[in-house]
Amino acid sequence: MSLYDSKRELICKNIFDTISTINAKSGYHTQLGTVERGLTDPETAKEFPAIYVYLAGETRTALHNEFQVVLTTTVVCYVKGLGEERTVALNRLLQDIENALQIDRNRGKDKNGNPCAVDTMISNIEVYEGWFSDLVIAKLSVVCEYVYLRGAL
Repeated sequence: MSLYDSKRELICKNIFDTISTINAKSGYHTQLGTVERGLTDPETAKEFPAIYVYLAGETRTALHNEFQVVLTTTVVCYVKGLGEERTVALNRLLQDIENALQIDRNRGKDKNGNPCAVDTMISNIEVYEGWFSDLVIAKLSVVCEYVYLRGAL
C-alpha cells in the first residue's frame, strides 16, 4: 500500500481483490474466468464468467470538520450459457460475490490501521438478458460508506 493511496482507491482495490478470490477451491460455486478493473466489451473477455470492477462515483455530506462519503463501485458480470443453465450460473455467481464481500465489510485498513469503510452492501442488481444469444449481464452497485477529516483524504 502506498502512503498516498486514497480511501477511495483502497476500497476499490479491496473490492477487486476480494472478488478475485472467488473460485471453487475456496468453497464458492463459481470458478471465475476474466476479472479486471475497468469496463470493456464482453467480446474482449478471454474466459467466462467475466467480471469488471470500476469506480462509479460518490456523494459527500459535510459534517462539521469531516465528510461522510457514500462510494459506489460497479461490478459488471458476464455469464455465458444457454437457458436455465445460464440463469443458475448467474444466480450462483451473484451469491458468491455477496458472500465474498461480507467477509470484510470494512474493506481492509488504511495506512494508519483504521478500517477503510464503515460498511459495505450491494444496493442494486440489474440483470440484462436477451442482448446476446448466449450471454446474460448483471450490473451490481456496491456501496461503501466512509468518513474522513477535511484535508486528510
